[in-house]
Amino acid sequence: RLERLREEAEAEDRLVAYEELNAEFARLADRYAVLSLTAELIRKTKLIFEEERQPEVLQKASGYFERMTDGAYARIVVPSDAETLIAETNDRRAIEAQLLSRGTREQMYLALRFALAGATSPSQALPLLLDDLFVHFDAVRLKRTAQVLGAVSQERQVVLFTCHEHVAQTVAGSLPSAQVIKMARREDAAGASGLAPSGTSSRG
Repeated sequence: RLERLREEAEAEDRLVAYEELNAEFARLADRYAVLSLTAELIRKTKLIFEEERQPEVLQKASGYFERMTDGAYARIVVPSDAETLIAETNDRRAIEAQLLSRGTREQMYLALRFALAGATSPSQALPLLLDDLFVHFDAVRLKRTAQVLGAVSQERQVVLFTCHEHVAQTVAGSLPSAQVIKMARREDAAGASGLAPSGTSSRG
């Protein structure tokens, strides 16, 4: 008799504990739903802000970057809560700049430089001087970037200095109006001579 009463009491305690846990689970589930909805609303609001209110410089740089990467990356973003640039892929994956390959990262910075050149002198198109920027670019990156350089040269004169013949040839091939100037280098102490950097100048 006592054993039965003890078992009934334990069963009742377990039932009460189960009901309490079930109620706590329901409360946490409701809270999770509210927090998840709030987080999603914040994410969408932030995305709208970054897309619609993104500074003009970043919008223009994003266009350059997209062309340089043949559409692999769609945007350059500076989130309000981050201290680094973000590259957004065409399927909306966000990659921090330091995680990009060196060539892609340099394309990003170059796209920003092109965009900043336009923003700093909007009323008067000052010449843009570039010194051997494509050291870490493979042939594909170089060709795509040269095409973007051609678009930039429609707005301002671009002068590119390089000691790499293939860079001068690729840029000149992408910019029909480009002029390649080879400057003779003075003989050094050993009596050697050679070619100095080739200056590729394009005027839009």
